[in-house]
Amino acid sequence: MDHEVAARLASASDQLDADPELSAGVLTGAGGVFSRLPPSPRPTPRSSDQP
Repeated sequence: MDHEVAARLASASDQLDADPELSAGVLTGAGGVFSRLPPSPRPTPRSSDQP
């Protein structure tokens, strides 16, 4: 991510936060290319988390 993309993403996030009518934003790719992170592993329950 370069500076321009980061600045535009920050601006979009600020607009989303400022508008009470909006509750979600959708990030899409352009030019046929989009990258995603792999799914996060599910946390394993700790013995202290169980009743």
